[in-house]
Amino acid sequence: MQKLKQLLKKKLNLRNDFIVTFFNGLATVFGVFIISGIIARNFGLDELGEFLLIRRIITTSVGIVLIGSNITLPSIFPRNQDTSYIIISLILFFFLSIPIILIISFLLNGFISSSSSFLSYALYMLGFSIVTLAYSLYRAQINILGANILQLFSLTLVSLISVLIATTIQNLFILMGIFMIGLGSLSFYLGIRKINFNKINQLKILNFFYFGLIRTPGIFFQFFLIAGIPIISISYLSLVNQAYLNVGISLVRIFLIIVGPLGIILLPRISRRLFPFL
Repeated sequence: MQKLKQLLKKKLNLRNDFIVTFFNGLATVFGVFIISGIIARNFGLDELGEFLLIRRIITTSVGIVLIGSNITLPSIFPRNQDTSYIIISLILFFFLSIPIILIISFLLNGFISSSSSFLSYALYMLGFSIVTLAYSLYRAQINILGANILQLFSLTLVSLISVLIATTIQNLFILMGIFMIGLGSLSFYLGIRKINFNKINQLKILNFFYFGLIRTPGIFFQFFLIAGIPIISISYLSLVNQAYLNVGISLVRIFLIIVGPLGIILLPRISRRLFPFL
């Protein structure tokens, strides 16, 4: 456990951070296509369409679910290394994000005709949100290697293992959700530094919340840009056609792995350099 903690906290230089993030992005993209192929072969194109549709909605809505905490933590923490913001992110997660997860899961269960259920959606969204929050914690501490290890194990490898042992799409979402909840929670715990609870106050909580809240409209429009077409097409496209649509969108998004790593590794560094002790 100690060696794992040391590995997760190991820091690299800017060039190596970019290389690690780039190749991890490649692994994630190819992992999605491999998993999609396994689902199509084992369960059929209908189930693949369901999986890709639900996955796209949940993964692109995580910024809304977290009220922008995945941006706030890597932006605010590097400025003054105040560990109280880590606990504040957890406070907002338990009191705001979890209710939002339940609401979105209920809406998905009611408006999408599929073989999955409210429980499977809720577990998958909860797991993905926890992993995203833990990923943001490592980014905030500029532990980009740890962030990429977390993403590789909790998303790519977990998805591959789950799809090999699941018997239905519903079971697949449940397995992935449980694995992500476990790995994400453990990674977050290992990434926490010594916390001074006396530094937590109402003003900091409000500032953290406001910083993320004012960015939520932009996150929402980004969500609609990526997931809007699949959502709008639910009423007149079959799940098979949804599969082709979402695979096509994924192919287009491959180009993001070229510029995506820049934002991941530069945001905390810029915040630390330009806004120290703010």
